[in-house]
Amino acid sequence: SRTTGKQSGDSFHEKTRLDVRRPFGSGTASLLVVNVRNSLSVLETSSRSFEALVSDLIEQTSAIIIKHKGTLDLFLGDRAFANFGATRIHIGHRGSCVEAANDVFAASDSILGDYRTSTKDELAINIGMGSGKLVCGDLGSSTMMRFSFVGKLSLFVCAIER
Repeated sequence: SRTTGKQSGDSFHEKTRLDVRRPFGSGTASLLVVNVRNSLSVLETSSRSFEALVSDLIEQTSAIIIKHKGTLDLFLGDRAFANFGATRIHIGHRGSCVEAANDVFAASDSILGDYRTSTKDELAINIGMGSGKLVCGDLGSSTMMRFSFVGKLSLFVCAIER
């Protein structure tokens, strides 16, 4: 199983295995949320086109996030959530988050290209990002556990992304 390194007793970056619960901790990190505005108009045209659009978004956005030392946390429909500095120590997390956002924006034509002509609504990439104090860790029950962010920063980033 995969592990992340422990850094001098820092509970925010505890050594974890993917099959072991990660306790909540707090620290400073950056969050990035990316989604496709008006993507449901593609779904109204064709479910296969919507599936292809989301697949293109996942593939290209994931590569960009990883390139900038971020961690892809979740894809939910046409929305990607990533963190920089929350799941592993990354001193330059703010700059990396901004660079990743710029690269996603630059790739928007490539991501949305063919889908723009198949819908009446204008498709665009929405991006929300922020940096600050963050509380994160595994949250859930014995039947479903998910790595989560809690607090004002995560709410703020999701709100500005819209």
